[in-house]
Amino acid sequence: MNLLYSLHYYKIAAIPLNWYATVENNNRLRDLLNLPKSHIPVAFVACGYPIEEFKLVTSKRRNIEEIIHIIK
Repeated sequence: MNLLYSLHYYKIAAIPLNWYATVENNNRLRDLLNLPKSHIPVAFVACGYPIEEFKLVTSKRRNIEEIIHIIK
């Protein structure tokens, strides 16, 4: 998260990307990056300079009454 915060501070857009791949693709990535078998990639960070206007993805928040039930 500190990496993402520091990129944001320098006005570099960044987004974490989960790496969910088959064993074959994991092995291909390890070969490409020369990683030992003991290392398993779990995420990447895509970076770039943002355009002036862009859309943000949001998740609709559920009402707290839908989630929490107080039992007396």
